[in-house]
Amino acid sequence: QAVELNETAEKLVREVVGNIGMSEETVEPSAQRLATAPAKSETQTETGGETKPAAKVDRVVTRNDMSTNAPEPVPFIHGRHTCDACLTTPIVGLRYHATNLPDYDLCEKCRDNYKGSEIQFETVELDRDRPFQERWQR
Repeated sequence: QAVELNETAEKLVREVVGNIGMSEETVEPSAQRLATAPAKSETQTETGGETKPAAKVDRVVTRNDMSTNAPEPVPFIHGRHTCDACLTTPIVGLRYHATNLPDYDLCEKCRDNYKGSEIQFETVELDRDRPFQERWQR
């Protein structure tokens, strides 16, 4: 029974490693520690020191098994604005509005590429564009 538990532990370690993309070389010492660890068929409770059978693992839930009901965040569409660097219209995602230049906006990609310090930017979402988001997302 101890050998079976060690094999199961090693299998679980390899499955988890495969799900997180680590190499086997990184995990090999952990798998060996699990394989050589003494198997425990019973566990002690903290309160009374009683022993009871260890819980049986029926199934390991992996990241791929988990389905999230939360919808992915939808980028804000700035339907009334054009990026003054790449001329993309509308600006989708963050819109950077220059505070020291009149009517100058950049999309997120162009702002990331801007290396100067003479133009000051702030991120802006116009309240008047919020009611149109559902329509513009289609």
